[in-house]
Amino acid sequence: MAVRKKAGSLEDRIERLIDELEEARCVAQEASSPTPMISATLGKAKLLGLLFDKNKDDDVEIKPVLVRFVASPNGDDDC
Repeated sequence: MAVRKKAGSLEDRIERLIDELEEARCVAQEASSPTPMISATLGKAKLLGLLFDKNKDDDVEIKPVLVRFVASPNGDDDC
């Protein structure tokens, strides 16, 4: 029976998932596919706690979130 290694801290796992979703978003952007781009962006927002399911979290207090979008230094995005 194989021994399973610990997957790392929660922060490490979330960071890896964010990286994977960003990679998927970039692939979708290169293929000019907006739907997978939106899905990847929504997935990142959920992992970061910026988005939640209203029906499941009826008792959650909604607070506004300010998100600043900053262009990369060379003017194009990271993809």
